[in-house]
Order: sequence, then C-alpha cells, then structure tokens
Amino acid sequence: MKPSVQKQRSDGFFPVYIRVTHDRRTAFIKTNKLVDRKSVNKNNEIRDNAVLKYCAELISYYTQPLNLQDTSKWTVKEVVAFLSTEETDASFSDYAKVHIARMVNEGHERNSKNYKLAVQHLERYMGTTQIMFSYLTTAVLQRWIATLAQTNRAMEMYPTCIRQIFKAALIELNDDERGICRIKFNPWMKILIPKSDTADKRAISAEACREFFNRPLPKTKMLSSLPEHPAITKERRSSSIEVYFIITYLS
Repeated sequence: MKPSVQKQRSDGFFPVYIRVTHDRRTAFIKTNKLVDRKSVNKNNEIRDNAVLKYCAELISYYTQPLNLQDTSKWTVKEVVAFLSTEETDASFSDYAKVHIARMVNEGHERNSKNYKLAVQHLERYMGTTQIMFSYLTTAVLQRWIATLAQTNRAMEMYPTCIRQIFKAALIELNDDERGICRIKFNPWMKILIPKSDTADKRAISAEACREFFNRPLPKTKMLSSLPEHPAITKERRSSSIEVYFIITYLS
C-alpha cells in the first residue's frame, strides 16, 4: 500500500488515494485528503508531509486487520472491499474501556481489575491496543486461549471476562429491529473455555495434629534455659491455651 494521486480536478487539486497492490493487480482507496499542484512532483508523488503522515497512519490501520486474514486467495478487489467496509466495524478495545469504567462506577472495582488484565493480555497477544470486533474470530480466540494453558486461573478467568464484554456489546451495539449490525458474528458460540486447575487441599487430620503436639521436645544443648521476659512468658502461656482449645475442638 502506498499513497498516490491520479487525475487533477478542474479546481486544480489532486484527490489522494491509497494504492493497493495485490497479486500484481492494483486498486485504489479514496481518502478525504486533497493536495495542490505544488505538493506533487513530476512523478505524481506526494510531497506534503502532513498528508504523508496521515496516509502512513491509515496504511498502518489497514495493515492490522489484513495480517489476521488469509489473503492468499483474495483478489485485489476483495482486499479493497474488506478495507473499505472496515470503517463500519466497532472497536472492541474502546468498548472494553467503557464497560470496565461502568463496572467501577457500579461498585465492582475489584472485579473490574480482572477484566482490565484480560483485555491487556489479549491486546498484547494481538499486538495492538485498538482491537476491532472483526479481528476476534473463533480461530484467533482459540489460539489466544491456547497461550493461557500454562496458567492456573487465567486460562478460565481471562476468556470468561472477554466473553462477558463481547456479550454486553452484542446487546448494546446491535439492533436487529433497526437493521444495525456493527458486530457481524459471535465467535464464542464455537469456543469451549477450559476449567481452571483446583488447588490441592493441605489440611491435616485431627489425629495428625494431636500426634504433632504430643511428641517430646528435642534435647537442648543448654544446661539451663535463659530467663524470659514476663511479657514473653505471658504470650507463650496464652498461645498454649489457644492450642489446647484447638485440640479440644478437633477431638
């Protein structure tokens, strides 16, 4: 993709296009920028730095969704059609921020931290902080969940948080009665979220507890014990009483 101009208009300005070349075929995407004759050299190359910067950012924006698609069998017209309809897509990252802010305002600040961590992890995996809903296909989400397999809790918690945000967006952004469909599909219909690993129980039995406290103390190398401070003696006596009540309760 490269910024370019074509024919000069009657008013003397050149419309700016993004030239897309794919499989040795060329097509153009029109932008909202115009340049005058002074900003175009003899080879019809743009020299306006502001316009070039805008086009570079637009090309970067176009590249992100294309990298997530298999375009090997696409024609250049299909590539342009995909990029041209991408503007109607909704931003998952932007909606997630709104959703998490609502959770905080509704008193769920502690739970919202898990949602924020899940979105940040997904953005790191996707390589962008501006994830669109169309990027989150079933295959992409399954590969992301596979990267969480080595974790204990995140393998279930993170996908669950992302799915909840997605479900809320489907209700809010789509309106079937008015024909509004900004989110084209729900990839979670085909995804099974794995269960998190349960922690091993480490409680000991009452018999093991009694055996531990009934064992004799090891022999000391000291011929006579050092005198203790009265406060330490009082604290040790209270600890012994607590241990006695614990053993009595377990019995």
